[in-house]
Amino acid sequence: MDKDFIDETKNEIVDETSGNSGNGNEPKMKYCPHCGKLKPADSRFCPECGKDRSGSGAGGGGGYQQPQYGGMRPAYAGYPARTAGVPLQKTGTGVAVAALCISLVNFFIFASFLSFIAVPLTLIFAIMALKRKNGGKAMAIVSIVIAIISAAIFAVYVAIIVKIVPDIKYFAEHDKEIVAEYEETGMAPDHYSKYRDKKYDKLWENMGYDDFDSFFGYIVKEYKKEAVKNDPDYFSGTKTKKKTKTKTKKAETTTEEEDVSEKSGEDLVVLT
Repeated sequence: MDKDFIDETKNEIVDETSGNSGNGNEPKMKYCPHCGKLKPADSRFCPECGKDRSGSGAGGGGGYQQPQYGGMRPAYAGYPARTAGVPLQKTGTGVAVAALCISLVNFFIFASFLSFIAVPLTLIFAIMALKRKNGGKAMAIVSIVIAIISAAIFAVYVAIIVKIVPDIKYFAEHDKEIVAEYEETGMAPDHYSKYRDKKYDKLWENMGYDDFDSFFGYIVKEYKKEAVKNDPDYFSGTKTKKKTKTKTKKAETTTEEEDVSEKSGEDLVVLT
């Protein structure tokens, strides 16, 4: 390639990128073809290497030499050339990566609890990546598989929540009686006896409890702690009321037995 053409091309790039447009405000700069450093455009000899700009000056022979860039590199150095008229290739990996990231975050970090948001987003991005047919197909397919698994796990969560909501409501409505009964018997009320089924044993074991009653005891303890923190007298009088009721029942039973004894005595007198 012609030496003068290369020099002119480099110097035009320097003019455009460095702002030295030669308007008189700042000296116009050009690269030295020998050492690669900038020098004033109107200077014939380079102040760094002392060589003639044309290549025939002091200390150098004729002809063009590839500059050794010891200082500032040209603005275009290190950038690959692009063929004119050939558009840049667009890939579909961006949406595929987004789909994969959303599905993984939902599955591993949030344990599929955000599936009601994450699954639809994952499917939308994955389908977009598949439709483009220009990259990211494998990631899109993996994202769809993870989204389906997350949706199944989330469905199980919903089923469990729907099942236990009535029991939670019952506890909230009868909390004082339930707490008092557990403290006296050490067992959950009969209303929750279904959770003593053997099919739940593995669940309580995995949670670190011997059985359902141990788990229920932890719930009662934490509930009472929070309730007393908000209202110290919340559970006061609950046990006394129950004991009084029991004593009243015993008194009624004793009175009935006495009445029966008196009637029996009267019957014996009559018979005699």
